[in-house]
Amino acid sequence: MQNDIDKDKYAILKIELDGIWKVSEFEQFLRELDLIYKRINTLIYLSKTQKEYFINKDFPFGIYKLEKISDNELEPFYFMAGKGTSELWIHSLNIASPGWLEVIASSNPLKIIADFITAWRDKNTQRDKIKKEHKEAMEWIKNEQRKINADLLKYMIDKGMVNPQNLHHSISEIHYLIQTY
Repeated sequence: MQNDIDKDKYAILKIELDGIWKVSEFEQFLRELDLIYKRINTLIYLSKTQKEYFINKDFPFGIYKLEKISDNELEPFYFMAGKGTSELWIHSLNIASPGWLEVIASSNPLKIIADFITAWRDKNTQRDKIKKEHKEAMEWIKNEQRKINADLLKYMIDKGMVNPQNLHHSISEIHYLIQTY
């Protein structure tokens, strides 16, 4: 492949990598990335050349809609779709943690993959934020419950409703509980 990249036809996708990977895991990641690229490239090819795969006759106004296509149906088209487009190539690789992988290929399929990764990361970031906020809220609720329980215990002791000697804690533990919260 040439060093000068035709930016209309090819694109570079940089994927950040983190953590420790087994060789077999990294190999599997590359195989799955290549397969995803081939599938997307094939679907783009089919949408342009084999429209019958995409026509939903029940859909109003003849709008195209992707119907379910099995892997077995797609596989024969991988070669045809690959003609005129690039295979997925490793452009550069930084082996470190964190590191990165850059792949180069036809721009349309790579853009779809990049958009998916971005959306997936955004969703994970949102999920992590929600989990963190939930955890903080649960801690706040627990602390408020402890304060209420301590206030209630103090009130019940002050009103003579509970005798501290009948509780299963020492007087110093009860005083600590009441004073802490």
